[in-house]
Order: sequence, then C-alpha cells, then structure tokens
Amino acid sequence: MDIHNLKQKIDASGKKLNTLGQEYARAKDDVSARKVLVKFFNEIAVQNLFLAEQIAQLDRNQKGIR
Repeated sequence: MDIHNLKQKIDASGKKLNTLGQEYARAKDDVSARKVLVKFFNEIAVQNLFLAEQIAQLDRNQKGIR
C-alpha cells in the first residue's frame, strides 16, 4: 500500500475520532458514554495500525525497498 492511501485512511480515521469525541461529549448517561468510548478506543487501535503501516512503508522507501 502506498503512502498516499495510508494518509487518506489516517485522515479518515482522525475525522472519525473527532466525531466520536463530539458524540462522547454529548452523551447523556454513563452507558451511552461508555459505548462511545469503546468505539473511540477501537478507532485509536485502527489508527495506530495505519500509522505503523505508514512508518514501515516510509522505512522501506528510505531503504529503496518496494
């Protein structure tokens, strides 16, 4: 996967995190707030995976490996 595709996925994930953060702030009770937090932490894990892939690709590009 190239850097451009990874950047798009990271940006989309960042927007989703922003939306989930706003949803958490609007939560009216503990149960709904916890549900949003679970989604938020799951999305953070997804974004970390994308960032790790991007770092690995940058390393490969720097070394001249495709």
